[in-house]
Amino acid sequence: AAQYLFIIDVSYNAVQSGYLEILAEELLQEYQNMPGDRRTKIGFLCYDSSLHFFNLSDELAQPQLLSVSDIDDPFEPMPDSILGKRERFSLRKRDDNYIFSKSPRIIFSN
Repeated sequence: AAQYLFIIDVSYNAVQSGYLEILAEELLQEYQNMPGDRRTKIGFLCYDSSLHFFNLSDELAQPQLLSVSDIDDPFEPMPDSILGKRERFSLRKRDDNYIFSKSPRIIFSN
């Protein structure tokens, strides 16, 4: 099955330059068209002065965000649940299953 891990710069400069807004628009347009099937998994790792991991476990009703501030000695806090089934999540803000609904405002704030 296809697996996609998106590593996204969410720093102040990424927001101010417009990069993050453009990335979000393009990702939204291509999200459902990415190759794969019902087993396809996705994951997101965001970074600024910290690393931000999304727990996309099937056991959670909503994604959980975990941040690691020690970037000199980083670790992945949930290695088994960084990827989740693509069909469970939406990238549209108005949808109930919007993947970033529980994110801090600094991430994906436009």
